[in-house]
Amino acid sequence: MRQEESCGAVVFTCVGGERRYVLVRSREGIYGFPKGHREPGETPEETALREIREEVGLHVTLLPGFSAQDEYPLPKKPGTVKRVRFFLAEYGDQQIVPQKEELDSAGLYSYGQAMQLIQHKSWRRILTEAYEFLIR
Repeated sequence: MRQEESCGAVVFTCVGGERRYVLVRSREGIYGFPKGHREPGETPEETALREIREEVGLHVTLLPGFSAQDEYPLPKKPGTVKRVRFFLAEYGDQQIVPQKEELDSAGLYSYGQAMQLIQHKSWRRILTEAYEFLIR
């Protein structure tokens, strides 16, 4: 079985005292977190920072102590499994600029809104893990 590796983050900021999460919407209509393929020589953290910059134009800070993983088969690539490592990242006072070549849109959502929009059960689990990490 072949493997592809991607890295990204659950990205958040505070708006009016409330935490809001960045979700991207793919061309296929799937809501998720900014992420992308790991380049040769990059650490997972470097990949996450680069992909967030490329996909939504944000310069973020990774919070230490949080990491979550997901793994799933790629339907368009039989025999290939994608492994994704997610970090937790924060930013302040920046404009989200979605990468038009890859994304339909990107925006800020409350935890409840994000949980309703995210279709993949494993990504809802990751958001919940991040949420619980932040309220500790």
